[in-house]
Amino acid sequence: MPVIKLLQKNALQFRRIGDDLDKGYYDKSGQYVSATTVTLIDAVGNLQPWTPYNNQLVLPEGTREQDLRIYYTKTELRVVDQYENLPADETTIDGDNWTVFTKQPWTGYSLTPDHNSYVLIRDNPRSGTQT
Repeated sequence: MPVIKLLQKNALQFRRIGDDLDKGYYDKSGQYVSATTVTLIDAVGNLQPWTPYNNQLVLPEGTREQDLRIYYTKTELRVVDQYENLPADETTIDGDNWTVFTKQPWTGYSLTPDHNSYVLIRDNPRSGTQT
């Protein structure tokens, strides 16, 4: 089977909160008011478990391999970025909420630069031993 066909196996819907015009703001009392615009993004790709040889990556403290997934897709997603005042895209997989953490280029197998891999992190980590 050609590798490109693998990209079309998992359809996920991502929630994007806020946009360039609705980033959220601080009110007069200093309380942060979140953005209210919610956009749903349909993506088709390939969802894989995280493996240690994927890449070296700085992750939040306490993150376990079982709380990570790699999603290969051509769809552009918003990632966690400390310099942007917009939250990362989120999705639900098997009843658990996941956040798009980072984007990595995926140009192997003669693919063009528009193919990307995204690291997803489970919002509520599962307890237990590392797998």
